[in-house]
Amino acid sequence: MYSGEALKRQTHLEFYQQHGISPVSYDIKNLRDHFERRASLYDQLALPTLAFSKSRVLEVAAGTGHNSLYIAAQHPASLVLLEPNSVGINEIKSTYSQFGSDFIEPTLITKKLEDYFPEQLYEIVICENWLGTSRHEQLLLNKLKSFIGPRGILVITTVSPIGFLPNLIRRFLSSLVAPLDLSFEKRSTILKNAFQTHLYTLKAMTRNVEDWVHDNMINPAYFDLCLSTPMALEILGDEFEILGSSPSISEDWRWFKSLYGEDKNINMHYLKEYWKKNHNFLDSRLEPSSGDAEVNIRLENKAIEFLEAVRAHEDGLIQGKNDEKLRSNVAVVLQEFINLLPESIFMAKVALEEALNLIQNNDQINATDIANSQTFSYLFGRETSYISVQKI
Repeated sequence: MYSGEALKRQTHLEFYQQHGISPVSYDIKNLRDHFERRASLYDQLALPTLAFSKSRVLEVAAGTGHNSLYIAAQHPASLVLLEPNSVGINEIKSTYSQFGSDFIEPTLITKKLEDYFPEQLYEIVICENWLGTSRHEQLLLNKLKSFIGPRGILVITTVSPIGFLPNLIRRFLSSLVAPLDLSFEKRSTILKNAFQTHLYTLKAMTRNVEDWVHDNMINPAYFDLCLSTPMALEILGDEFEILGSSPSISEDWRWFKSLYGEDKNINMHYLKEYWKKNHNFLDSRLEPSSGDAEVNIRLENKAIEFLEAVRAHEDGLIQGKNDEKLRSNVAVVLQEFINLLPESIFMAKVALEEALNLIQNNDQINATDIANSQTFSYLFGRETSYISVQKI
């Protein structure tokens, strides 16, 4: 588990409202491409187009409403969007005002999840890129699952600690080249210059650089995003059974006639597959392979230890402590993580060694050094995953 609560950090909502932002918009100029992307996601989650038709659907933390457009185009029985951020609320209204009768009109509820109690249960509930590891958010996930009727489906995002690690390195470097006592605007400018060359290596990216910087490199709630799939399944418990995931990491060669009673164990089987393959989350360029589950468990635990080391360093800075021990511990844990990597992850290992060199020379580096990194700039993990679970 995560320690998590060293300081009272702002929530996502508090951070967004303070700076008047909603850094979750997508490029939807080509609506057909956007819809194909969403359809591809939902197909992997065992939610084809017909699943939405005539269903009661709730999307929590709907942001700009861009993602909900695809669902609205399938004409569900009802579509409720829950979004408390005033900037997001205005963007949802603007998004839907641009489209005509091909989309149903959603019901927009401007409440926090804490204050929302639905009058009826839903067939499909969606919550993307929000609920994480803090105790409060784990309780909210428990609340969210109570909104789902029998055989209903919940879609949430999870974050791989291993896939999170490359951006955690970027987060640590951000605190060095854009000190936390600088203004929001100055930090934004420095970090855009540091990381835009990195982001331009991602061919399918649909978020702009500024939004990415705000949500990943500056957002105080960032560290609590790392809700892993095993942790999410533990919270959801025996009431829910995994239906699909993106990426699709689980193969099941068991005969369907044997999948009943105590022998079914869908979640247990999925987790066995997860532990054999979670090393693939480290590098989005990597051709997926199976590995040693015991090694991968150690690798994930070390990635969580690295998250806590970076968090502790940043917490120290917030408290006004420029602690050399906290800084050096980040490098120590990263070296231990590198030492655990199997030889098959060669490109990622080279990139991480360059990143380690940047960390160890932290008194001399600047935004240009980060921008000009030769191998680390290309290293992005398969950070965010989606899982769909069905109430049983």
